[in-house]
Amino acid sequence: MFKSIPEKARTLFLSFSESEAKSFQDSFNGEVVVLNEPEHASISSFKDGEFGAVASVVKAPLSASILAQVLRVLAPGSPAVFQVKDGDVNAIKSSALFAGLCDVTESDSEVVGKKPTWSAGSSAPLSLRKKAPAPAAAAPSESKDVWSLADDDLAESSDVVLDDEDALLLNDKIEIVRPGASTDDCGVSGKPTRKACKNCSCGRAEEEAAGVTAPVSSCGSCGLGDAFRCASCPYLGQPAFKKDSDVVKLDI
Repeated sequence: MFKSIPEKARTLFLSFSESEAKSFQDSFNGEVVVLNEPEHASISSFKDGEFGAVASVVKAPLSASILAQVLRVLAPGSPAVFQVKDGDVNAIKSSALFAGLCDVTESDSEVVGKKPTWSAGSSAPLSLRKKAPAPAAAAPSESKDVWSLADDDLAESSDVVLDDEDALLLNDKIEIVRPGASTDDCGVSGKPTRKACKNCSCGRAEEEAAGVTAPVSSCGSCGLGDAFRCASCPYLGQPAFKKDSDVVKLDI
């Protein structure tokens, strides 16, 4: 009987019979405080967490107010033990659960519940971020289905031409010629707009004589880019440029 009560724990016994209270005191080796049935309401006079156990022999569930006081006077993690005598074990077990006792169990007509180790109103941080599982190491593949180009292949075939990566990196600028600008190699001044040389053979001299010039914007917004150009703009598809420049240069 009352095997779940820790040895020598200070115990509160809620009595419904003097003989039961005396039998409990005689069998228990610790300090026992007995409250007879008319005195049950005086449980509110005890301090919070004052008892290491609460015990009682019951036929029906204790009232909700008494169970609330039982929970209060118990120390965290301490048991409340109800020996059921000719009563509904399930009803007493449910009342203990509703009162806030945890780990409620029933064995041999004895219902045992413990006061939670946490207190009401306490809080603890939650970590909802899950760690990504470490990627599994790839198994070594025995197949060699990878296309490769060996040095010998380059030597045997004269049709394979590869660009020199170092030479490509040296090209730090790209020139895009505007519509209407001459693409010949006439002139040596390096300026965007050049005149025909004395011995011109590329056709620039003929164009200058005929008055052929580059298109002139009618709205003045061509240099701002396609978003500002009209449908018939000769610069559609070209990047934005400065209006006083014949050659568009992009810094890469």
